[in-house]
Amino acid sequence: MVVAPMSTIDWQTESGQQIVIEQRPSTEVTHIGATPLTADGVQVNNPAFDVMPAALITAIITEAGIVLSPSAATMKTLLTDH
Repeated sequence: MVVAPMSTIDWQTESGQQIVIEQRPSTEVTHIGATPLTADGVQVNNPAFDVMPAALITAIITEAGIVLSPSAATMKTLLTDH
């Protein structure tokens, strides 16, 4: 199940594999303010978001409604129902 605002749905992208995931600054994880929490040189992966594999999504909930068993066809109901 995914809960997300309509503004995060990219209607032009056919697959999550096409989505480029923004990397946030490593200092968001390695520091609190100016105080380091890790040793110098620690490698950090800090993605801004992740992409859920479609096979694991049983429903999508948005402010426009709920889609059970989401597919390209069923997702369009979010656009036509409201």
